[in-house]
Amino acid sequence: RNYKTIKDSMSKADKQYLNNNLFQYDFETEKITSFHITSTGADTGYVTGPGQIELGTDGKLYIPFDKGNQITVVSNPNSFSPVFSKITTTSKLGLGISDHIQSEMYKTKNNFTFSHACLAETTKFIFESGKCSNQAPKIAWNFGDNNSGRKNTATDAAPSHLYGETGIYTVSLYVTDSMGTDTITHSVTISSYPKVNLGKDTSICQNTSVILNPHISGMSYSWSTSEYNQKIVVSKAGKYWVNVSNKGCCNSDTIVIKILPTPTVDIGFDLWLCKGVIQTLNAGNVGKSYSWSTGEKMQSIKIDSEGSYWVAVSNGSCTTNDTVDIAFEEAPKVNLGKDTTICGNDSVVLNAFNIDATYLWSTGDTSHTIKVNKTGTYFVTVNRGVCIISDTIKIINRGFIPLIKVPAKYSISSNLNNCNLEIVTKNIDDYHIKIYNSSGKLIYESFDRNKDWDGKVGINKSADYGVYQYTIEYNTPCKITKQFKKGFFTLTR
Repeated sequence: RNYKTIKDSMSKADKQYLNNNLFQYDFETEKITSFHITSTGADTGYVTGPGQIELGTDGKLYIPFDKGNQITVVSNPNSFSPVFSKITTTSKLGLGISDHIQSEMYKTKNNFTFSHACLAETTKFIFESGKCSNQAPKIAWNFGDNNSGRKNTATDAAPSHLYGETGIYTVSLYVTDSMGTDTITHSVTISSYPKVNLGKDTSICQNTSVILNPHISGMSYSWSTSEYNQKIVVSKAGKYWVNVSNKGCCNSDTIVIKILPTPTVDIGFDLWLCKGVIQTLNAGNVGKSYSWSTGEKMQSIKIDSEGSYWVAVSNGSCTTNDTVDIAFEEAPKVNLGKDTTICGNDSVVLNAFNIDATYLWSTGDTSHTIKVNKTGTYFVTVNRGVCIISDTIKIINRGFIPLIKVPAKYSISSNLNNCNLEIVTKNIDDYHIKIYNSSGKLIYESFDRNKDWDGKVGINKSADYGVYQYTIEYNTPCKITKQFKKGFFTLTR
């Protein structure tokens, strides 16, 4: 890989090591780890940089430095924590070491390779001949699986063996040819497939996160998010997968994450209400689940008593709460009475008194009482705290002023003609007049206000001259109780 490709493939955390000059690449996880190696100068003290990497027959990596006098040795290049050492030379080095190491590497020898080293798979072996003999070699295998009860040996060039348990097995290959017997031994690690479980597809609330964990430790992990830790934290909707490798035995799992909108709940400001008012609290969020402090499960509830009320609104597992405090004020009482009829100069006092209240009448007055005598509709608004109460009354002034006029003197002529006692009445009902002589004797009464006394006390008998008393009982259109008028008049010749 060239430098640009490596740079583009590096994780964000590794890019801080761009000054490093040695890179390790994991083909399973695609993870890149970087290191910085150095060398002292041979004579000038100036070292150009590391040269080519050469692999020795011992499995170690050897890296010279151009114009240096040290070779960096990587003892375990396939480890996550490689061990570095140095070989100091007596002469100045170039970009390569020599052909010796490379020639040893490519010198053909008997060997074998293997694949499918996962439990429940048949492990396959392949003999690689060194081709140094002039006769066909005899091959004998020992798979190191002595306790399984299965056949543990083979003689063909490409055998296979099914291991029943995980573990490290020493596999030996015996090759006999004209050159003698060659024994090749490799350790074969049989690993189990990891049981990867990210759980069921799930939903999380908006602005929250969830930890994804395959629930198996000590493995190599490769996530769809390009992360390599065992656990990752996600907060966005999507399909996430992880590939878990147990020494090359890989398994994966996928999970879908959905985002649920979190309800926005507002049941209003704290309220101070007039007693008797029924307040409706509405949690909104149609179609969601509701739980009120009153035990009700509806979207809205009605409140008629003071207290603290809360609601929890749920969208799946996403819940939002809101609370409101409600207090009530005792309402004032206002009763101006029934509609009233008055007459003439009569008046009515209207009273709306309440403790700690303010008043506003239709007349513009602001006292708790007003006095009215005109026809009209009168109303008052009484305000105490948040409570505003009104009442209305209709006053009718008929304008009737009762009139009864009795002459002070009453004269009787000799012929008794045109000598009636003329009493003038107006705006009265239920007329009843009584006339008494000086001794208090009733001499005349009438219920007809249109009929006048003719001065007689009997048939063709005139009353005596003198002073007489009268009483008139009557009603008016405005007052249903009896009214009285008393007085005297003088009967003269």
